[in-house]
Amino acid sequence: MRERPAIHFARSWAAHFLRSFNRRFWKRGCKSCQCRVDRRRARAERTRLRDTQVLTDGQPIEYEATVVENDDRRTYLSVKFPLVDSEGQRYAVCTISTDITERKRGEEEVAEALAVQRAANEQLQRLSKAKSDFVAIVSHEFRTPLTGIQGFSELMRDQITNLDEMREYSADINREAERLNRMINELLDLDRMEAGSMTLHLEAVDVGALVTRIVASTGPRAPRHRLSVEIDASLPPLAADHDKLTQVIVNLLDNAIKYSPDGGEIVLGAHADNGVAHLTVRDQGLGIPPDALDDVFERYSRIESARHRPIHGTGLGLPIVRQIAELHGGRAWAECNPGRGTTLHVTLPLPASGVIVQGAPRGAHE
Repeated sequence: MRERPAIHFARSWAAHFLRSFNRRFWKRGCKSCQCRVDRRRARAERTRLRDTQVLTDGQPIEYEATVVENDDRRTYLSVKFPLVDSEGQRYAVCTISTDITERKRGEEEVAEALAVQRAANEQLQRLSKAKSDFVAIVSHEFRTPLTGIQGFSELMRDQITNLDEMREYSADINREAERLNRMINELLDLDRMEAGSMTLHLEAVDVGALVTRIVASTGPRAPRHRLSVEIDASLPPLAADHDKLTQVIVNLLDNAIKYSPDGGEIVLGAHADNGVAHLTVRDQGLGIPPDALDDVFERYSRIESARHRPIHGTGLGLPIVRQIAELHGGRAWAECNPGRGTTLHVTLPLPASGVIVQGAPRGAHE
């Protein structure tokens, strides 16, 4: 049997091992690196294979290994090289293992930080593009009523018109001015809601009556659409801001009409569901791609497709819906079945059992 070689290792905190063909072990170095062959069979087998490779090829190898001991995960950088006797025969393998756990953790933290930074940069780029697109869209939407106002006012100024024509042009100017004012208010309202400076004026609101009234007033403006309601008669009044809730329903309905350019049925529903009032608007329109179901509620977001692109608008309607719903303690989301249109949902909390909302419910009569 070969004698243990007289080899002197430099004193170091690194672990030094000698391994011989007959699986005898000698250790030098740090006390925490006690070698135990039977600790894990898989690790021992990997070690045996590496040793065999070093002894067979006569070349050193370097590798990293992760060891879990007592719930502590440590990573080691190991170098194996052969030891030779005076006759040049390889008879053992020397392994030098260095604990690089902290270095690896630092590298992982840096990699994670870089990944977060890249994601943030990508998000900023997307947001910047979306803002640029939004500015272009809003500029177009603002320019349209301004062009109408300018054109009708020039006709009234430059052409001799009778009183009936004056009234007709004045009505057109007023309609375009109201449209422009509505878009400006949407921008301001969304800013206030996102900044948390919007105040709600809560009162008793009959949601079913409010939905029915809005549908009745909208019908003449959407002759190609069949508007219907499905109202739960047992739905109690909500404690809500009447004007803001009206804005929610109007925006949902306008969105359904706008994105159903070929007409079809639009159903507005309201029912009680596990302590909330659940409002739905279901259309048979273009639908929303699955990856954009949440994006449509974000400011600056628009669906980029050949079918959606010709439809104009600021894209603020649904972001306002979500903000108002969340201000009331509710939520808003969208569902889409390809080829069968979109269903928009809004839930608002109902008064607790036994709580009576003060005041006569508003909604049916204004």
